[in-house]
Amino acid sequence: MPDLDQAHAFFCGTLGFEEVGGVPDYPSIFVSDGAILLTLWRAADPRTVRAFDRRANIGLHHLSLSVADDPALLAVWEAVTAHPEVVVDAAPGPIRSESSTRHFLIFIPGGIRLEFATRTSLRYPQGTNGLHTLPHEVSTAEQKSAIRRRKTRPS
Repeated sequence: MPDLDQAHAFFCGTLGFEEVGGVPDYPSIFVSDGAILLTLWRAADPRTVRAFDRRANIGLHHLSLSVADDPALLAVWEAVTAHPEVVVDAAPGPIRSESSTRHFLIFIPGGIRLEFATRTSLRYPQGTNGLHTLPHEVSTAEQKSAIRRRKTRPS
């Protein structure tokens, strides 16, 4: 993160996480919603931070958090898009046309990409702020299909 205060304000102020620790010398903070724990740390030199590029960097492409249902998804959408430094990547809608999962993607202050999703027929561990962790359970057939698509997709 280029700015820990900015990240803290987003996770704790906008999403309702709580700061549960940190290492000032690192510098880092730990935030939790009661179900997951995230470590946010500041880059050594925030002035030289580069945005993540999935084709050039090793790292997390995005973090996906699940919400209970469509009304919860829209409530989170309203909260995060009210934040002046959030950049919308994809507005609420189905992940793909045949999917029952609805989602949206944003870039939070500092450039981390977050996804919020709901698939109301499934239940996941819920944090104290109403967010759930979302496991990406993918069938073997879906994995093989995704691998085939990747191999045929132009770079």
